[in-house]
Amino acid sequence: MKQCLVLGGGSDIGGAIVRTLAQEHDVTWTYHDTDARDRLPGRGVRCDLRELAQVEEVLSRSSGLDVVVTACFPFLESPNLEYAGYSAVEPFLRAHVYVMTEGAKHVVRGGRIFNILGQCVERGLPGAAFYSAAFAFIHNLGHSINGREGKQGILSICDLLLG
Repeated sequence: MKQCLVLGGGSDIGGAIVRTLAQEHDVTWTYHDTDARDRLPGRGVRCDLRELAQVEEVLSRSSGLDVVVTACFPFLESPNLEYAGYSAVEPFLRAHVYVMTEGAKHVVRGGRIFNILGQCVERGLPGAAFYSAAFAFIHNLGHSINGREGKQGILSICDLLLG
């Protein structure tokens, strides 16, 4: 049975992904603050993605993963010209980069990481510049990984651009 990890499984989109994957796979999913633990199949693990130690703990309990899904980047609006907007986004960006790099060590050869992102990757969003830029960073990092590790059959990064 394939092993899957869904980061942000307690969210609306993440919960739908958990329910779908759990029909045929063994699923572990994370939540930050939700009552979804009682409504979703698989194993729910509390994790604040802004704390890399917690992300590392979840990943260290996971090995032989076939699929990792990141559905855990909250929409963060902020004034475009205030550094505080970046400060709010940066911990979530860091967690995604950590999952795509260090988390890849827990994925089987040929496994996949799916990032749930928005179409703002391509055009940005007024009032959410740092959020959009973080998605563009994640998207381009995935392209870079696919350009080497993907071609070698080690890992594939797949981005789903919603919106």
